[in-house]
Amino acid sequence: MSTSNKHHYLPEFYLKGFVNEAGQFSIFDYKKNSIKKGEYFPSTHFFEKGRNLLNLKGEKTDFIEQIYSIKDERYSKLLKLIQSSDSAPNLDSIQLLTLQDFVSNLFWRIPKNDTLYEEQFKENPLISKAYKIVDAETKEELHDQITEKIKTSKEFKKGLRVTASDFLHMAHNTDDLHNWRIGYSTSSLHLCSDNPLILKNEIAKDIFKTEFIFPLTKNHLLFRSFNNLKIKVLPAEYSLMIDLIIFKQGELFCASSRKDYLTTMSTIACNYDIARLKNKVFNYLDKSTSG
Repeated sequence: MSTSNKHHYLPEFYLKGFVNEAGQFSIFDYKKNSIKKGEYFPSTHFFEKGRNLLNLKGEKTDFIEQIYSIKDERYSKLLKLIQSSDSAPNLDSIQLLTLQDFVSNLFWRIPKNDTLYEEQFKENPLISKAYKIVDAETKEELHDQITEKIKTSKEFKKGLRVTASDFLHMAHNTDDLHNWRIGYSTSSLHLCSDNPLILKNEIAKDIFKTEFIFPLTKNHLLFRSFNNLKIKVLPAEYSLMIDLIIFKQGELFCASSRKDYLTTMSTIACNYDIARLKNKVFNYLDKSTSG
């Protein structure tokens, strides 16, 4: 069986929520500081070659990518439902739990959080103590030079990353489902950068420890608050602020269904301070809760 090498940190099924009628989007390349010529299918961007490959005993394996694929099959069904909705869908509790799992998975998957994962692998007991190496016959946990070498190896650490969201989601109190709300607007054309999660608390070590805004599609936004939000549609000025934040957070690529809108964002973004934008948006949301 061949080993895959093209590994998306933003999965293709998610990126399809930001395409135009032709199934393509325009791309801003941060390294070149310009919009690329033409339009592109989701398969062409937001990936890193060999990102999820492991070298085990001299052989390369993509089992990390295989696990992501299994997870993505479940997530994609929910995202397809949201993408096909011309309103804010009312999700049931199972769907909301799946949505939480997807967002957490994406949080730990993006390049922006590579360093954070390295830190949490060492410091967070939910990750660092969530595994053990046992004897195949006795089932007793092993603590010796070999097992300690395995636990501290680069490959073991990299391989465990795909499960980080599972450990943290299981530890999360899921009685706040009502604080996860989807908004919808036909007038919105939300962007998607390689760092699409807007966190209220920038130093949060876990997606469940902070309020955030996350574009699910070009028309749908996910709001996570600590109080019950009253709103489902943002005023145009705040919608624009969110897109500016998403654009300014990007480091690799930013996608939009419309090149002219992406051009506008790339032109005016330098005139805005991201901290001030975030303060304005989250202050507005704080005033729009029933709690």
